[in-house]
Amino acid sequence: MKKLPIIFAMYVISTSYAHAQNSRPMQTASKQSTVSSKEISRCSSNPCSNTATGEDPYDITERENAAYNNNLLENGTDKQRWENFILYSDSKKNDDLKVPMIKSIGLEMRLEPQKGYLNIEKKGFKQVFKIGAAAGDLNNACPQYSISILDASPTHALIRKNCRLHEYGRGHISMGVEYFLYDIETATMRSIWIGNSDDKTAAFPQAKPSPTIKKIANGYQFNWTGVDASNIKRGKYSIHNKYLREIDPKSRKVYLICTDMTAPKGEGIENELCEGGGPDLILEQKAPAH
Repeated sequence: MKKLPIIFAMYVISTSYAHAQNSRPMQTASKQSTVSSKEISRCSSNPCSNTATGEDPYDITERENAAYNNNLLENGTDKQRWENFILYSDSKKNDDLKVPMIKSIGLEMRLEPQKGYLNIEKKGFKQVFKIGAAAGDLNNACPQYSISILDASPTHALIRKNCRLHEYGRGHISMGVEYFLYDIETATMRSIWIGNSDDKTAAFPQAKPSPTIKKIANGYQFNWTGVDASNIKRGKYSIHNKYLREIDPKSRKVYLICTDMTAPKGEGIENELCEGGGPDLILEQKAPAH
């Protein structure tokens, strides 16, 4: 995870994507996709005596899910696709490792779990971030995770990474969630909210309510008041951070700089409520046209 400096502080996109039954949808808009085909048992007889047509329930579910997915990809909204198609690090098929972000401009998100890379790309443009450890890393505290889009536009996205409960050593466990603000102009992905737990009996440490981002002039505003679901005893707390694009006078590079708006004057730039960084940028190819 990179630490941000204190300034002052060519690809053709495929039309095939993750299927809801393989990417285990977080929410669904049709009955067909509410049950994973992996959870449907194969019929013991052929033809099957449990269905009117004699078809295997597994095959019926596969067909219905495929029809639902195709309709969602072609006719659904971007938001419906974000809610239904989630990327999982243990998926094996390439088509299950990508999801449209903004379909109208061909912008998509693609996961490379073997390398721990998250690609944001469209024709002629690509930014790659180190979102996780490479597969097989013995020191990885988050070997299995999911990536989902909560909100997006042609210039930004709000992305969530869930780390599933992982047991290691003698009785040690870890699980957690991280919310990222992605800004295409600065090629930056910033952590805005992090929750972790080592208590196997605790609720998953997600933010309640889920964070939202507001676009403002030259950046973003993050206002949130809520609880960490795994640490209810802490009670409600608030975060009021502003993220603005600032130019480093020496390098002339543009950074997305966080300021805690609740801190005393002069003490809010990149303080502890700013979380300190985000996934490293691995590769950038051709800046997007404006």
